[in-house]
Amino acid sequence: MRDRTPLTVTLSLAGIALYFMVYSMMTPDMYRLTDPSVPINYAFVPDDDEFSRSKHYVEGTFWSPAGDSVEVSILYKKRGTSFEEARLQQLGGGDKFAFALPSLAIGERFFYYLRVSDAAGNEVEIKPRRNVMDRLVAGGREKLFHVTYEGRPARSLLVLHVALIMGAMLLMVHGFHFSLVHILSGRGLAAAYWTLLAAWFTFTISVLPLGYAISKSTFGVGWTGFPVGTDVTDNKSLVVVLYWAVVLLRGWRPLRGEFTFRTGRMSGTTFAGLSLLGIVLTIVAYSIPHSIFVQ
Repeated sequence: MRDRTPLTVTLSLAGIALYFMVYSMMTPDMYRLTDPSVPINYAFVPDDDEFSRSKHYVEGTFWSPAGDSVEVSILYKKRGTSFEEARLQQLGGGDKFAFALPSLAIGERFFYYLRVSDAAGNEVEIKPRRNVMDRLVAGGREKLFHVTYEGRPARSLLVLHVALIMGAMLLMVHGFHFSLVHILSGRGLAAAYWTLLAAWFTFTISVLPLGYAISKSTFGVGWTGFPVGTDVTDNKSLVVVLYWAVVLLRGWRPLRGEFTFRTGRMSGTTFAGLSLLGIVLTIVAYSIPHSIFVQ
């Protein structure tokens, strides 16, 4: 039973991580209120990206359960400017409304929220929900919907980037297993080290040179993380890369042409424990949605 524990724990962790990744991909961010007891109901699914030089359509369904007519306005702005207000157009005389935000250049953003009112004088504002990451990154700042106007990165870069990320994740799963094996039985240390070294190398290539190139062609800026930027994606990638660099570099030393673990600097058990922690931290970091930034 003890021999099966590392495999059981590893498969369980991989299954949980895969579930949440697929769940987040398949679950849109929806703002919906369908309650006949309140004067204004709505269903709105924001979309946060658009190709540069294209108009972005903000659309949703808004209605009064009492049958009163409703008006929907959008208040939008670019960073550092004042709000402009425009009215969404009713489509076909029904409950659907839409408005086309003007086109912008690569990397520029509109920030906006919606205001819905009915003939009886009732009014509701629709703004995005604040989560834990918003509180940590933005403090008490008001959160708004946003749309980022993006370029078109080369498909070959995207394919290579995704393939290397997936490869790094698979290698980390193996490294997690071998680290557990070492903690429980004293075996598997070399396999854990070399597997995680390969994972770190693959991950670093995918998020630094490739990530820079993709970000440059998509947003017009290659690096938007610490110390000059505000995008969480680059910051979390840098933290993961540096964490593994420290753990792996302190885990070996050259000796007679071979790599062996440092004596007196880091024991095999310490390395395995830090590896398990690092894998969990990596999963947590990449459960944070892509391209979160300070508004």
